[in-house]
Amino acid sequence: MKKILVLGATSTVAVKVMELFSLEETHLFLMGRSKERLENIGKHLKCSPTWHKESILDYQVVENVLIFEKHHDFIHEVIKKMGGLDLVFVAYGHLGEQKNSEKSGSEFLKEIQVNFLSIASYLHTVANYFESQKNGQICVITSVAGDRARKSNYTYGVAKGALSLYLQGLRNRLFTSNVSVTDIKLGFVDTPMTEKLTQRLLMASPKYAAMKIVSAISQKKEIAYVPFYWRYIMLVIKGIPERIFKKLNM
Repeated sequence: MKKILVLGATSTVAVKVMELFSLEETHLFLMGRSKERLENIGKHLKCSPTWHKESILDYQVVENVLIFEKHHDFIHEVIKKMGGLDLVFVAYGHLGEQKNSEKSGSEFLKEIQVNFLSIASYLHTVANYFESQKNGQICVITSVAGDRARKSNYTYGVAKGALSLYLQGLRNRLFTSNVSVTDIKLGFVDTPMTEKLTQRLLMASPKYAAMKIVSAISQKKEIAYVPFYWRYIMLVIKGIPERIFKKLNM
């Protein structure tokens, strides 16, 4: 039985991913901020036609991921409850208003802490555990926004870019310990997090995104752009010279 911890289990994409995880005998441990939503998602998964009859589901409410001193104990409590750990899937994040983060120092710090520091803090403990057991998988949803900072959302982009660099370091460190690290660079997906965005043409469905994420995990890919065409879009954006880029309204 595969033992999977999902950090940010109440996200739309995470639910679709868990539906696919549960096709096989799996012990899922869900972490999220809302007890009601976790309970509803648990009921949904168990009633889903994809749910394997031998699968197990647990959950724990973590209302504030910024209480860093609790992260180490949380990870080890989960490992104890499940009797081990094979995969950690991180699906949470916060897409704030760029203007708010420019005006408010607290908003700026919150964006960086939620999207980078809190995740790195959880994975610090996970990495040490996987390294000691010489096996494991880490998969984290980052963002194409982290490939190049744009004035319209550079606070979010900087946090996600830092997270991708952190995953790169973990991948290099853990390779000899048989631990894979997958960075899912997610483009626009039709979720509540992106409902305010006006660029609907490139929007993918959560179901499509989930299929590609699970495929990337099964193949132990290092980096996967989801949808795939964002790899080429970001190649073009990254290739724009800085003297031109800084003049663009992006």
